[in-house]
Amino acid sequence: MGRGIDYSGPLGTCNRDPDTGIRYGVIPLGALGEFAHESFEPHYDATCGHCGEDWPEDLDTPANCPACGNHVRDGEQFGDEPSSQICDEPSSQICDEPSSQICDEHGYKAHLDSSGDAWFTLSPYYTRAAFCSPCAPGACYLTSPCEDGERAYCPGPDWFDEDNPAPFPIYSVATGERVTSEVA
Repeated sequence: MGRGIDYSGPLGTCNRDPDTGIRYGVIPLGALGEFAHESFEPHYDATCGHCGEDWPEDLDTPANCPACGNHVRDGEQFGDEPSSQICDEPSSQICDEPSSQICDEHGYKAHLDSSGDAWFTLSPYYTRAAFCSPCAPGACYLTSPCEDGERAYCPGPDWFDEDNPAPFPIYSVATGERVTSEVA
């Protein structure tokens, strides 16, 4: 199997870490251990229920929306047009559906896309893999390992189990050394 085509172009920088140059790694959630889905938490984009503008993360409720001035508290809007939606996320317009599923802990930054693929945009580990399709220019598809492929962030050995062992060698970003992919 070859390295594939880098659809980001020869000088492209999309889908790679600007600090390290390591590519983002994409892997189907089903290729990970059974428990991997528990590593992803729902994420709600907080927006003003009145005007729809983004709610600054550092602005606590109760507060007035910086864009329109309406008072919002615990997802309930007070002002010209009271909101009938109440949720536990500050001023979120769509309270029952998360905007995404993310993992942001233990040195990982990852998210699930709408097709059920996990995108690793930061990790303590990498592997070498072939490029993804044009749908993910510059990223690498982790289930297509390739010795001469690009370095791409990947989940560590603890993201796999006996039923789903790592389909690629795993290396430490810090040392460049290969780490075990065997399940204990």
